[in-house]
Amino acid sequence: MLKRKLIFILLILFIALQLVFLSCTKESEKEKLSFKNSDGLDVIITELEMKNTPEIVSFEWDIVTEKEYVDKSSLIFYGTVQDLEEFVIEVIVSEEFTQKIYKTVYSILINDIYYSEDKELKQGDAVKIMSPVSSYTWEPEAIRIKKNQTLILFANKFKDPRSEVFIKLADYYIGNPWEPIIVVKENSYEMDDVFETLAKNATKEERLIEGSYAKEVLIRQDENFISDLTNLIGKYK
Repeated sequence: MLKRKLIFILLILFIALQLVFLSCTKESEKEKLSFKNSDGLDVIITELEMKNTPEIVSFEWDIVTEKEYVDKSSLIFYGTVQDLEEFVIEVIVSEEFTQKIYKTVYSILINDIYYSEDKELKQGDAVKIMSPVSSYTWEPEAIRIKKNQTLILFANKFKDPRSEVFIKLADYYIGNPWEPIIVVKENSYEMDDVFETLAKNATKEERLIEGSYAKEVLIRQDENFISDLTNLIGKYK
């Protein structure tokens, strides 16, 4: 009797494992995109499940000035985050080496446009913005962007032919995961001190970053912020 119960339990476990395996396989096939890039290398793009605890990775970021952020931006806008997805891009360089690039892509509804190279882009359109970090490769200072969050972004259009892989996922990108992002709240605008002009009337607040060290955030709560922003854009555009 005991033997029959044991066999029955093992059979149930086997069936359950098979169902999980088939479910995972089906999901992976649905989420994968395969193609050859312009160099003839095989590329596989797979959507990933977001990790609850991000993996901290050491990055080196370029030093960018306020002028450079404004001058080089293809799109400066105010929007609401509708969705976010994480991807791993695998470039099979050889049998021995596969390059893996992790990215996050945000789908953002445009509420207002302060500057756009694309004159057909308008309020109510949605754009996809690629971030250089993800929960698989996280920068401690990065802003944790969530659904329904409102932001002002300084974004760049993918133009380099070498960006062909990224263009399959997004229209624009940000090169830094915190500096070109201004977090918009009900009565305030939170930003990095890279925007010296906008920071003149800001208050400073220290916040704990990933439980390790404090970072200074600049906050504007006055009604002149948007006019200061548009004047700054007009200065360099």
